[in-house]
Amino acid sequence: MSEAENLAVMRHYYDEIVNRGNLAVADTIFTPDYVSHHNDPAHLPPGPAGVKAFVAATRGGFPDLRITVDQIFAEGDQVASMWTMQGTQTGEWFGTPPTGKRARWVGVVITRFADGKIAEDWYNFDQLSLLMQLGIIPAQA
Repeated sequence: MSEAENLAVMRHYYDEIVNRGNLAVADTIFTPDYVSHHNDPAHLPPGPAGVKAFVAATRGGFPDLRITVDQIFAEGDQVASMWTMQGTQTGEWFGTPPTGKRARWVGVVITRFADGKIAEDWYNFDQLSLLMQLGIIPAQA
């Protein structure tokens, strides 16, 4: 697939799955053996099932979750995107009870495509800031 098509798939993932919670889309845009190199607290399975479980758990904790793509570009079979997420933690989130606090955090992901589908990605996001905003760990003085 072309770089433009890969970019469109990434935007579709962010819009449909993350923002709208349409988890069924994962079956059509992730390879069966998709692997996420993520600081995964739940040891999720590979493939679309892991994506669905992760997004469902995140949206369960942050029902108003929104992702905004700040920058996105492609080269060959890879797409790099920088994004901002925000939401209010009104539900349990990976074992953390609801805090009722609103948080905003940024991240970067590099995604590899195979045959027009998302096959692998590497995440890096500001987890420290997120945990501090939620009051899970103390804010620095």
